[in-house]
Amino acid sequence: MTRTTSSLQTATLDASLAEQWTLHHVLLDRLDRERAEDTPAPLSPRLVEVSHAFETLDAGERRFTTAQLEVIQSLLAEYAVSKRWADDRERLERLQDHIDDLLAQQHSAGTVAD
Repeated sequence: MTRTTSSLQTATLDASLAEQWTLHHVLLDRLDRERAEDTPAPLSPRLVEVSHAFETLDAGERRFTTAQLEVIQSLLAEYAVSKRWADDRERLERLQDHIDDLLAQQHSAGTVAD
């Protein structure tokens, strides 16, 4: 049997300032799109994590929970193929690589055989 770590485990994202700004814009764009909907739905757990990740980054911090990193990873994958974000594609892909590495480290360190 194996146990996995909690989604509350944290890791620090090692990203350049340009990459941090790109991530900031992605998170803000996602939140703005949600607010612009005519009939906003209750906040999903995923959107709550986007909001927390945005607040973290906006405060100048780079330490995110596993749940936040997983949501960021999903958003980056979505935005990396978007024509609207073509100019940022290289930074989006680098961010994806950073987050993939962090999540892989967390998953390998967090799975313990019983």
